[in-house]
Amino acid sequence: MRGVKAYTNSIVRIALQDLVEELEGLNINKGHKEELVNSVQNYRINLGATIQPKKKWNRQPVPPEKQCQRLNKKGEKCGHNKATKDSCWIHLTDAEKAEHKKTLVANKEAKAVARKEREASEAAKKAEAKSTKAGSSAKKSTPNGTSSSAKQTKGTK
Repeated sequence: MRGVKAYTNSIVRIALQDLVEELEGLNINKGHKEELVNSVQNYRINLGATIQPKKKWNRQPVPPEKQCQRLNKKGEKCGHNKATKDSCWIHLTDAEKAEHKKTLVANKEAKAVARKEREASEAAKKAEAKSTKAGSSAKKSTPNGTSSSAKQTKGTK
């Protein structure tokens, strides 16, 4: 849509320029003519301000210790994020890329296993907490002085 808006604005600018030329050719009061021409030209100038430039993405700078140290085609330091201990993804060979992918997959699987173990231990702790809570609540005494477990047995007889 950005290109369409710029295209229509250029058409409007051309039409306004034609209008200015016609206004200058009219036989009207000089003060009114200047006022009309100035207002049309101001509108035409402000029309360019309505076209907003593309928003730039503010990239955070990469700290030097995390930058690739290899040289690019221009002979400058690369400066991209490191994928391995010394190179970015661009400078890795195919073999290094394959090895890096394997380590990423292995790390991902290890994290998944650790997460499942952590969730299982948390679930066990919750179940243990519920069982101890249920056990302690069954032995609570009532205002009459009898225990609640005794009340349950009396009610079931």
